[in-house]
Amino acid sequence: MTRFLRRGLLCIFACLCGLFLGEALHASVKTTQVRGDSIVVMTDKGAVRGVVRNGVREFKGIPYAAAPVGKLRWQTPQERAPWTVVLDATKFGSSCPQVARYGLTEA
Repeated sequence: MTRFLRRGLLCIFACLCGLFLGEALHASVKTTQVRGDSIVVMTDKGAVRGVVRNGVREFKGIPYAAAPVGKLRWQTPQERAPWTVVLDATKFGSSCPQVARYGLTEA
């Protein structure tokens, strides 16, 4: 019985830690409601604009690395430089050329 009680207390403690950590992470991101369904958050690379749809924040097409062009072609991904203007992440970027060439769909 005491083993189950300890396990239950441990679960409650873990849940509370998760709640506090989630609140701390939420507080570390600056959020600004811009207009209607648009939202802007500040990241370590710069400001990003997304949308709020049905209570869910959507950010699409955020680059995770520098573009693999020139000397970066066929190399491991390199860290992307910060941007100075608000990055529009309300829609996905261009798809790869193979999609049109081979009749592939996003589904």
